[in-house]
Amino acid sequence: WSGRTSSSCFKCGSVLKEPYIRCAECNQVNICTTCFAKGAEGFPHKNNHSYIIIRNNFPLFADSTWKAYEEIRFLDALLECGFGNWGDIARQLKTRNKEECEKHFSSTYIDNPELPSFSESLQPLIKLTPHCHGYNAMRIPLLNLSVILMSGLDFEYLMEGLHHAGELRQYILRLQELRENGLTCFHSCRLYQKLKRDRENQQKERRMYMSNPAYCWRSIKEAVLKNHSMPLNNKLFQASTVSTCRRSAPPLDILGLPGYDRLTPAERQMCSLVRLVPESYLDFKRILTTECKRHNGLKLAQARTLIKIDVNKTRKVFDFLLQEGYIYLPSQY
Repeated sequence: WSGRTSSSCFKCGSVLKEPYIRCAECNQVNICTTCFAKGAEGFPHKNNHSYIIIRNNFPLFADSTWKAYEEIRFLDALLECGFGNWGDIARQLKTRNKEECEKHFSSTYIDNPELPSFSESLQPLIKLTPHCHGYNAMRIPLLNLSVILMSGLDFEYLMEGLHHAGELRQYILRLQELRENGLTCFHSCRLYQKLKRDRENQQKERRMYMSNPAYCWRSIKEAVLKNHSMPLNNKLFQASTVSTCRRSAPPLDILGLPGYDRLTPAERQMCSLVRLVPESYLDFKRILTTECKRHNGLKLAQARTLIKIDVNKTRKVFDFLLQEGYIYLPSQY
């Protein structure tokens, strides 16, 4: 039993899913319903101990139709997909649509009177009218007036707060990168950073070495042709005469760029490999998904007319969105 964790059954070791049983007398002894029905025992647990039923099929908020397990999955999807991506959040949730997700977040976590209110302690410096969304010619004089009305000390506090928020954002993204690579202790981070820099330097040196014309097949062929004493198989160099020494570009470092936190892990990897800025990818994704819903399907040729980038990048973005289920091919295609 010593090898079991609190998230697995202490008897059979299976991953626990609600509902399951927790012993009220033993420390961190959780039992699946199958083993509990069989009266499973193991030191120090006995089957006559008091127990608690752990379940998550009850509402957390009054007058809500959302169950506890839906709330947990909803918050996890919100953390992964980012605020505002209600379509992606609903796709991961699978039990609600994007309108229900957006309405539930607003009514439960924003406008809920039972939650702590910050309206009294956090007053905006400048109150803009609700008609100033997007471009508005009247906004420019209003913003100029706000700069005049704001004192120098308040402006310094505002800029210092924005700078500190940006630093915290970068720090959190670095921590997320460390956790994704399996690091859980701070003393391991320095070694990871050192090994990462060494690897990047080695890869840079290797790319410089491979891009040297002296090691290109075409240069080697010309050298062999000059030396007639060595036999030459033209078929061996047939492909080399057509190919060039061009190397693929390294992945793009998109960590911390605008829109990075709104990408899923798969989208982050794709943007890095394809060398796409996150905000541009999100714009392309919105355009292609909207066009796909409008025409009940989308072809690659249509995608290339909608987004004006390199055709190879368009193909990779199109294939990725198709694979992830964001778009689909026409039924007759």
